Amino acid sequence: MKTKEKMADIVLEIYEEMYKKATPKANIYELIKKKITKKPDWFLDYYLDDKTQQKIMDKICKKYNCVGLEKQRIISEVLLGSSPTAIKK
Repeated sequence: MKTKEKMADIVLEIYEEMYKKATPKANIYELIKKKITKKPDWFLDYYLDDKTQQKIMDKICKKYNCVGLEKQRIISEVLLGSSPTAIKK
């Protein structure tokens, strides 16, 4: 089982890749630095289809050998957290 810190790093890496591929593209670290992530519902300004989101989560979980409950926890954190919206405006 990975530490909370390691799992948080994995979630952040997933967000990094998602926002690179989102419309509009963004750098998650710049969003954090500029405190945009502190604004309510900021992530709704970015779109990434659900299939691409799932591929990114699967790829990064595989990279870190996250399976079973560990993978589910990471995916839940991403999807219930600040992932880009999968619903087009």
